[in-house]
This record gives sequence, C-alpha cells and structure tokens, in this order.
Amino acid sequence: AESDFTCVVATTSSPPAPPAVPSDGRAYCWGRNYNGQLGNNNTNDQSLPVAVNTASSSLNGKSVISISSEGSDNFWSGGPGTINNGHTCVVAYNTAGSVASTSRAHCWGSNDTGELGIGTTTGSSLPQFVKTLSPSALPGSSNVVSVVTNAPGSCALTYRTTAPNYKAYCWGLGSSRGDGVSTMTSHAVAVNDSGNVFAIN
Repeated sequence: AESDFTCVVATTSSPPAPPAVPSDGRAYCWGRNYNGQLGNNNTNDQSLPVAVNTASSSLNGKSVISISSEGSDNFWSGGPGTINNGHTCVVAYNTAGSVASTSRAHCWGSNDTGELGIGTTTGSSLPQFVKTLSPSALPGSSNVVSVVTNAPGSCALTYRTTAPNYKAYCWGLGSSRGDGVSTMTSHAVAVNDSGNVFAIN
C-alpha cells in the first residue's frame, strides 16, 4: 500500500560524506496524521513538513541517521472504514556518545499490532524507544544499523563486535517477524537465521 504521509531526515549543515553520519539529524514529516505518525505530539494532518518532537520524547539529545515509515487506509485491522495503521521508525544516536555504542531504534504512530515495539499496544504521537523483552532499549550491547517498517510490524538490523556480528530483530504480528511464532508481540525478538544477516527490507 502506498503511504499517505512522508518523512525525511535533514540537517542544518551540509551532511557528511558516507560512512560518516550527521551530528544534527532531525526527522520531519507531513501528510495524514490519524495515528500520530508525524511524531509532533498531535493527530492533525500537515501539508508542510513539521519537525518530529525531540524535547518531550526519546529523541531528546539524539541525532537521527535513518528513517522508515509506512501507512495508508488500505490496511483495516478494525474493519472497512477504520484506519488503524501508520507508523514511523528511526535510528538515532546520542550526540554525547558515539554512533557505535548509542544507536537505538525509536518508533511512533499506530500500534494496534505492537508495531512500535514499545512493550504495549497503545499508540504514541511521540517517539519512544523500541524495547526487548527485558525490557531494555534495543539492542542492549549492540547498536542499531537500520530499521524498516511495514503494516503489521517493524524490523531492525543490529551490529556488535562479537560474532555473530549482525542480527535482525522484529516486532508486531507473528507472521511478519520470522521467529517461528505466530502470535503478536509488542517488543523486539530475534529473527531465526542461519548466519550473519547484513541487510533487511
């Protein structure tokens, strides 16, 4: 389904050349906002880009380095005519620390199927840390490399210095997670794989 809102990451200065990441990355969104997926602490639609809230959210003091969003009225978990999806996830790191040790996943918006990974199925119009079962901010001793969103769930790729270096985690509906369990989960769980996963989509 095509998304009816859009999000980008922008900086106040010229972005550095890869593989360096910006120290002042901010997320901006616009379009439909029926579930707070624009992340600006309300549900009002926006025809111009608005900054995702950082002062009152888990993105306080963080620099955003990647973003993924998904949502339209084509996924009706509440029946025809009920719009129940639309969420955004980002990877951001603490500007007081290093990218390698503080990169975490943050999500906001619709959460009917646990697609925010925050330990509940309550939606949020403010960014929140994705959690593991512990619950601690994903991924503990690893750092989040990238994140992807889809209608019933989300996934993140993590990296650590010890083998296996790369590991994928997903949350939301069971069929979208890849952990062999069909029930919904509202926290990140490891994908069952046979080796190093180095890309997710």
